Amino acid sequence: MSSNYKDINDLPEKPKQMTLYTFYRDQELPKLKQYHPNAKNTEILRMISENLRQLSDKEREKLQDTFQQLKMKNGKAFQEWHEKYGEIEKKLLEKRKEKIQTRQENKQQSQPRQKSQSNKRQQSKDNKSVKTQDKQKGKSMDKKQEKNENEQKQKVVQKGKKMNSDATEANRQKKNSRRQSAEKQKRKSADKQKRQSSEKKK
Repeated sequence: MSSNYKDINDLPEKPKQMTLYTFYRDQELPKLKQYHPNAKNTEILRMISENLRQLSDKEREKLQDTFQQLKMKNGKAFQEWHEKYGEIEKKLLEKRKEKIQTRQENKQQSQPRQKSQSNKRQQSKDNKSVKTQDKQKGKSMDKKQEKNENEQKQKVVQKGKKMNSDATEANRQKKNSRRQSAEKQKRKSADKQKRQSSEKKK
């Protein structure tokens, strides 16, 4: 018979061992929910407890008689269920306990492996990050070096332009000086000729 039940939930429902309170609660709960549809379960259960305490002796005696009759029937059903399924329930509970224990052991064993794999993945990420940073750093240095070289070239070009400009200005000034000197010499020569001509006339 046990082979037909793979899990404890597959067993027929076990009869509940009732108390006077649970018996009274099961009777009153549907009524109170109907009268108080918006009330919370905790409030309804508190009402049930209050109502049970406030029962008169006659009402309590009647409730007790009904409960005892049901308890006998329920107790007999519970005993029959236990005789029929008690051993099966015990084995299934032990089996479930072993499964839980095995699952926990496997989880504990897998944690170091997962941690090691996680560390390897993290180390790989760190290495990639370092390589990327080095690569970016190298690119940055290359760009900086290229920028410095371009600046040096621009300085040389600007210096050459300035030297050419200075040389051009010097040549222009030299030419002006020569022209002025030639003009001055011409004026002197012209003045000399005028004086000589004037002296001859006298």
